[in-house]
Amino acid sequence: MSLAHPLEPMLAKPVPQLPGPGALPGGLAFEPKYDGFRLLVFAGADAFLQSRSGGDLTGAFPEIAAAAAALDENVVIDGEAVIYSGGRLDFGALQQRMGRRPRNVARLASEQPAHLVAFDLLQHADAEMLDWTYQERRAALESLFQGHDMHEVLRPQPVQLVRDAFQIHSSPHPSVRQGRVCSVSPGT
Repeated sequence: MSLAHPLEPMLAKPVPQLPGPGALPGGLAFEPKYDGFRLLVFAGADAFLQSRSGGDLTGAFPEIAAAAAALDENVVIDGEAVIYSGGRLDFGALQQRMGRRPRNVARLASEQPAHLVAFDLLQHADAEMLDWTYQERRAALESLFQGHDMHEVLRPQPVQLVRDAFQIHSSPHPSVRQGRVCSVSPGT
């Protein structure tokens, strides 16, 4: 069975306190948080880009849609659309893509192309992966990227595995503490 849009994305949820050391035997995965637009990418011949709220953003990011169509595989990727400008993320450039005519979006895409930072694989071929462990989905995501030349438009999210949340929380750098953290203990 194939996943269909609209699909509700998995969102980070605040917790009242960090789990104690050793509380999650498999450890945690820490992913940097990007200043972008959350996208669920339904790749394949008829690529579709879904916003966090279920809207169609395919026309706003034609370069991501084209790369997703070029995959020529029935996959659903969870990620973040970002635009780099001057070595930094430019959220304002992303906002300029909204509500524009296709000709204007094409011009913006050629001047400042968007990229998808992929952090999860929810479906591959006809296999829904929502019940797979994080480690299994992550391995499948990395394998997908190894098998395709995506010209830097689509790229996997870097992940740091840590023993417990206190390693992240105790970092002296605020930017290290801003990100997504998920349990990777067995069965998650």
